[in-house]
Amino acid sequence: MYAVGIAIAVAAGVPLLGNYALPFKLLFPQILCAVLSISAFVSIIVLLAMLISNRVISSVTALLLSVGLAYVPTPLWDKLYSSFEGATATGWKHTFYQITYDLLPTCQLYQYSSDIEAFPKNLAVFPIYSILIIVVTSAIGLVVFKKKNLK
Repeated sequence: MYAVGIAIAVAAGVPLLGNYALPFKLLFPQILCAVLSISAFVSIIVLLAMLISNRVISSVTALLLSVGLAYVPTPLWDKLYSSFEGATATGWKHTFYQITYDLLPTCQLYQYSSDIEAFPKNLAVFPIYSILIIVVTSAIGLVVFKKKNLK
């Protein structure tokens, strides 16, 4: 679906707006990191599907989680970089918000899409976080799935 989305964006965007501002060698790492972020998000949803045996509850939970995580980047960005007086977090809160902002797949995708010409500050950390999420959710899923009593 991501590849189809990119193909549609290129097919519609290039004739209307012209070529990309960045060369492909700089755009390619962001695309790969975005694919890893999407894979991490999918692994979280698959873990939910494995943990919740009722399909309806699992689907509703996954949908609510998807919508909920879509709204997380904006308040975190406000806490980290807001220009309003006193709104920016400092100290350990800033560290916590920054790690959360870099760890969550939706926040990673938000950072990729926010400014295509300026790479996110922590671009090298995003694939590590995404792979960590994939490994942890897969391990939890395997452990829980082996313990389940399949009928």
